[in-house]
Amino acid sequence: MDNMEKEQNNSLRIWLTIVAILVGIGVILYTLYRMEKRLRRAYGRVEHWLNARNKPVTIDLEE
Repeated sequence: MDNMEKEQNNSLRIWLTIVAILVGIGVILYTLYRMEKRLRRAYGRVEHWLNARNKPVTIDLEE
């Protein structure tokens, strides 16, 4: 009986370890996704600002 309890305990520990690893990977990926969205938004703002500053002035001579 004692040996069977040890096996169950080991398999439970293995499952808990697998679940913990998967949850950790999920949290890391979610954090990276959030950071990527924030970085992309910030980069879009910078790009917009640079484009607004560096727009060539066009003068229409035909009017």
